[in-house]
Amino acid sequence: MPRINTERLKSRLLASDLDNAENVRALFDVARNDEDVAFGREVKLLAAEKAKTHATRPSGKEFLTIYWEVMLWLARNGDFDSYLLYLEKNRPPEKRFYQNRRAIMKPLVDAIQELLDDKLDELFISMPPRVGKTAFTNFLTTYIVGMEPESTNLYCSCNTGIAETFYRGVTEIIQDDATYTFFEIFPEAKVAGTNAKEHTLDMGRAKKYPTLRC
Repeated sequence: MPRINTERLKSRLLASDLDNAENVRALFDVARNDEDVAFGREVKLLAAEKAKTHATRPSGKEFLTIYWEVMLWLARNGDFDSYLLYLEKNRPPEKRFYQNRRAIMKPLVDAIQELLDDKLDELFISMPPRVGKTAFTNFLTTYIVGMEPESTNLYCSCNTGIAETFYRGVTEIIQDDATYTFFEIFPEAKVAGTNAKEHTLDMGRAKKYPTLRC
């Protein structure tokens, strides 16, 4: 689809009746066809807003379906915030780690996004105890190994117990498909091997240097 036609279509749809779910879905199609993640994020916010305002109407379910479809597409295309939200889609709302802490954690997620997008070379994080830094790092690690299974990642701790807990947290998120949607987001992902003694995880294939070592 030529870029100029896409922009004209986008403008026409944005000026249309956005209380019509089909018009919002068409906006998502524009973002997806043009591989425009930035615009996809705008559509995610729009779909979330419409799902909320239409919650008591039949159209609310349509908007909610679109919202989750946009979220899944964004999660597969480098949007960390969408990954975190979609990963816990099947959990009861009160048990969702990220969604219930999003107001606090979103600035950190935005900083991580800049790191993932190569806008930052290094990121140092200092936060109070008990805000969920370790659990958050578990989620980040699963995203990295899902997006880049050929990468090599090292988690270091001065405490063996913490390293073991971290390893178990990562493998649980990946393998517990009754709780998390890791394999729905990354349907081609494959766990090639785990070693609880060595705290290693291989994704895709067994490698000399594992995908994750803790």
